[in-house]
Amino acid sequence: MHRSLLRPRWIVFHVLIAVLVVVMVSLGLWQLRRLDERQDRNTTVRERSELAAEPVTDWLDPASDAEAVAAAEWRPLSATGTFDDAATVLVRNRTLDGAAGYHVVTPLVLDGEAVLVNRGFIPRGTATDAPTPPPAPDGTVTVVGRARPTQERGLFGPPDPGDGTLTEAHRIDIPRLAEQLPYPVLPAYLELVGISPDPGAGQPVLLPLPALDDGPHLSYAIQWFLFSVLAVVGWVLAVRHSAAKARERERTDEPPLAAVS
Repeated sequence: MHRSLLRPRWIVFHVLIAVLVVVMVSLGLWQLRRLDERQDRNTTVRERSELAAEPVTDWLDPASDAEAVAAAEWRPLSATGTFDDAATVLVRNRTLDGAAGYHVVTPLVLDGEAVLVNRGFIPRGTATDAPTPPPAPDGTVTVVGRARPTQERGLFGPPDPGDGTLTEAHRIDIPRLAEQLPYPVLPAYLELVGISPDPGAGQPVLLPLPALDDGPHLSYAIQWFLFSVLAVVGWVLAVRHSAAKARERERTDEPPLAAVS
């Protein structure tokens, strides 16, 4: 390396390129880890969602911990009871096939306890106020749904009021919704798959399984690795160009041989 490339401004440039390369490679590796996690999740969803339905009370009770909920997630679970339609909550800012709308969540009261049931999607419509959801079926029903854990607020997610009775919410926060119900609530909700007897037309649209593809993680990882390679190539070209110019200046500044003698 030419000595001019060891000047302070060049040292800063070398360090900056090194930091950028480390960061970009780390981001590429992170995307590969995300890909592995997504593939593991896809396998779990496929395998569990195809199992035969089992009674929800065989897997969960109001005191079940997070480990029990994780073991039940995505499994088809059945429950028999009556819907508490007056306690229905609309979950805002949901989409289905590109349409904006709400999820309709209604407690299903079992024998002394309840499980929240995400009955499906309804469109937002053109009115500024939330639409009136279809009433839940009357009488005793048996539902089958995929078990899902409580939804937690993300770092920048909008909060729901901490008190009062919610008729609309930003997420299915089971502990928060349980506060406004007069019975114990299971720590997972059911994403409705089927109901008996058939309630007929006019009910919310059942939710599909999530997309079970690999997502964009591999392409993002390749992009980050490519950016890191480009940064190294750019650094090499910049260093070679600067060193060549410095050597050229030195040759130009050398005195003639006759003068030296």
